[in-house]
Amino acid sequence: MTERTAPSGGLDPQVSTGAPDAMRPRGVLIVDDWEPLRHIVCIWLQRSGFAVWTASNSREAVTLYQANRLAIDVVLL
Repeated sequence: MTERTAPSGGLDPQVSTGAPDAMRPRGVLIVDDWEPLRHIVCIWLQRSGFAVWTASNSREAVTLYQANRLAIDVVLL
């Protein structure tokens, strides 16, 4: 299951606001096959102001990264 969730500000990570790079939320892609871990880390990062994408396997992660590579700053495996 692939989840795309917005940062605490409510913006979809895929939507460009036209804001300078320094103003955009930092993006994190979480990759793990255990859904409870993805969920907990996702909530924690969102509450810290990050834009978060999650993937349950490497295939999903590659697809998400390719589609959002300009917005994703770090990948957690």
